[in-house]
Amino acid sequence: MGAAAGSGPISDPRLPGPAEGFALAASTLRQAIASGDDALLSNAVARCRRALAATPQDDNERRSKTLGMLGMALAHRFRRHGAMADIDEAVEVGRRGADLVPDGDPDQFTILANLAGALKLRFDREGATLGKRDLDAAVVAFRRAAGAAPGGSPQAARVGYGLCTTLMERFDSYGDTADLTEAVSTSREVTGALVTAGQVSAAAELAERAVAGLAGLAPDRLNSAQGKQGLRSFAGLATAAASLALLDDRPGKTESERAELAFGLLEAGRGSLLWHSLGLGRPGYRAVPALADFSSWVGSGPVAAISVSRYRGDALLLARGTVTCVPLPGLNQASLAGQAALLDRSLSRAKAGGWLSEPSGPNSDLSGILEWLWDTIAWPVLDQLGCADVTADPASLTRIWWMPTGALCRLPLHAAGHHRERGGRTLLDRVVSSYTPTVHALGQARASTGSAANVIEPDGEAGRLLAMLPESPEPLHLTSAMQLAGFAQVTGTLWEAGDSSAAVRKRLVPCGGRRLSLAAALHAAVRRLRDDGSTDLPLTWAGFVHAGR
Repeated sequence: MGAAAGSGPISDPRLPGPAEGFALAASTLRQAIASGDDALLSNAVARCRRALAATPQDDNERRSKTLGMLGMALAHRFRRHGAMADIDEAVEVGRRGADLVPDGDPDQFTILANLAGALKLRFDREGATLGKRDLDAAVVAFRRAAGAAPGGSPQAARVGYGLCTTLMERFDSYGDTADLTEAVSTSREVTGALVTAGQVSAAAELAERAVAGLAGLAPDRLNSAQGKQGLRSFAGLATAAASLALLDDRPGKTESERAELAFGLLEAGRGSLLWHSLGLGRPGYRAVPALADFSSWVGSGPVAAISVSRYRGDALLLARGTVTCVPLPGLNQASLAGQAALLDRSLSRAKAGGWLSEPSGPNSDLSGILEWLWDTIAWPVLDQLGCADVTADPASLTRIWWMPTGALCRLPLHAAGHHRERGGRTLLDRVVSSYTPTVHALGQARASTGSAANVIEPDGEAGRLLAMLPESPEPLHLTSAMQLAGFAQVTGTLWEAGDSSAAVRKRLVPCGGRRLSLAAALHAAVRRLRDDGSTDLPLTWAGFVHAGR
């Protein structure tokens, strides 16, 4: 029977309605994606088209979902066969779906994410021809999708991952540092969510790409105040990347390879931040360095890089041409922050109340900090390195370079130990300690003919941490800053040490007829000061440090 004049289209009872057609198309698309069957995928595209044709024009909610599903099907077919007509249509229907989906709709973030993915696919194929317009549009769509995704959900993590990787690709393609800065800032939350969702490899890849981008930045890209401020968003990136590299247990990488990558990420990430923030030019690498680079820089003697992030704490030991990871289960951000706060309080009390010569109060607190450093960090490192002997002759002690990160730079790691026991469970009785901000800086110091600098007992608190280096996003002691600036080696103090500074200077002399290195001479002078009745007064001797070769 014909339709009455002026009436709408006749409904064919043999064809599914909008709801049934959508469900059938969705089921077919799922089967096609799972099976990889090309005929089934083309059938899914056709069913999406029929479901769209059956959906009333004023049903924005269903039309937006159907358009989004059609775009997804076309994008999958493009990935398999590369027909530009498919990806062009995927972008076009995806945009229509994104325009129609109501704000707050539970499927909004999926529709926007699929549109962003289609735009990214087309840029990857035709970027040089079309310019960056698709990449720009993909960033906008990913941002909208991230705003619409349920907070803390696996979906939010996936959308955040897409936004970060797209921003990094735009940075790689066009060089706007604002893209890299946004990607790193966004990745802080995204990597945590990915790890929670069990997607550690994706989180590790994201962090590694961010470090590589930072390492490749030319110095003149960060000359502006905006660039300097942007550097602060990179604080903590290197340690997080190192931790994620260690956690990434996907097949194909050995434990040793993961440790080497972690060390390289720590070196490149922290080193780049320090060099850029201090205005010292390029830090010596344009990418994440490999083991061969370290071996050429470090020479003899182990380097112990101590990394602590939200994920874990580790010592990464570069020794005898290999990198070994020593997990430090007692080292985490909370415990480290507690020890750093205790040190600050103890130093403030000592300065205000004249506690230098009293074994109780601040000196007792500092002794406790040194014992925590020994138990948590120093002994596991020495045990791994085989430095277990107590030796009276400083000339025969093993030399070790510490490369602390984050808040650990504020603590006297070189003086770790149970000194109150007087039994040799201390670093001073087993090794000669020096610091270096990076392995590359140590290599430069070794190759340098430059002089040594002595900043013992500077004015006020200038020898302490970052107050005099406000633009650096990484904690850095003045001695290490001077090493980076070109001094081959530097001695200094972590805090004001009163009359002890003069006593140490007098003892920096040849010992026993043999000329010691500056590091060994400082070590011998400090150990003698400790043993001459000051064991329980670490405020007078534990603050002396050496940096450099």
